[in-house]
Amino acid sequence: MLAFRLIRSVISPATAIFASKQLRCEAWPFVVLCLFAITSNTSHAVEKWITVGHSGPFTLKSEYQDDEHAELLDELADLQLDLSATLKLKITKKPIQIYLFRHKRSYQNYLSQRVPEGTSRQALFVKGDRFSQVYAYAHWGYDTDIRHEGTHAVLHNALPYLPMWLDEGLAEYFEETALNRASNHPHLKAMRWSMRLGSSPSLSNLEKKSELSEFGASEYRESWGYVHFFLHGGDDARQVLVEYLAEIQANRPPGKMSRFATERIPQFDRRVADHLSSWK
Repeated sequence: MLAFRLIRSVISPATAIFASKQLRCEAWPFVVLCLFAITSNTSHAVEKWITVGHSGPFTLKSEYQDDEHAELLDELADLQLDLSATLKLKITKKPIQIYLFRHKRSYQNYLSQRVPEGTSRQALFVKGDRFSQVYAYAHWGYDTDIRHEGTHAVLHNALPYLPMWLDEGLAEYFEETALNRASNHPHLKAMRWSMRLGSSPSLSNLEKKSELSEFGASEYRESWGYVHFFLHGGDDARQVLVEYLAEIQANRPPGKMSRFATERIPQFDRRVADHLSSWK
């Protein structure tokens, strides 16, 4: 059994665990469970896995054969290239292993002996020193979950840390296939309805959230909304995001994005609201 302790930042060279949402509506904050003891129980039973293939840093292993696996693996390789090109990040070659289970039962049985905190989740990202791992089981939309966790894996291999809202906002954005990211995400319609009912997104409020109970469906949606603005709200907006991430990657903490962006984008809050209400 593994011994864990809860902290708020990555401590190298420990192994860290990041959990995904449950049922696409429950949030999990940017927290890290650092691994203190590794026993022989954590080794993967290699003989049970079918290795689908390798692409970029990703290796996909599955309990079952499916023609869609090769397509998913290609999407993940493209995902890494998209993250690098869009965010201007220096991406590492650190391996990312993806383990896909046939059903929820085998997934939970496997994790219960290794990462019991993750058994209630549909997918899980585990960050390690030599390689990172993503665990998921077959269900409707599992490919979206794997792209979500794969985004976390690529980002955390490249960056020393990320604010919780930005970590989840980027994963929400890039979990969709490339053709659907800009205009077809369900968050867009939900965000507009929320704004019509008088709710305005607040980045400063998102930055205050640090507990699991504080970060729910609306926080996921608003985090996605801010990422969408930074990527599609104009060249100046995208440049702010690129500069912010560059500072993080260079280990120069840039502070809160709400202040960073306000200093560089005139009428920042109004620009965000106008963008989200008018984007098609």
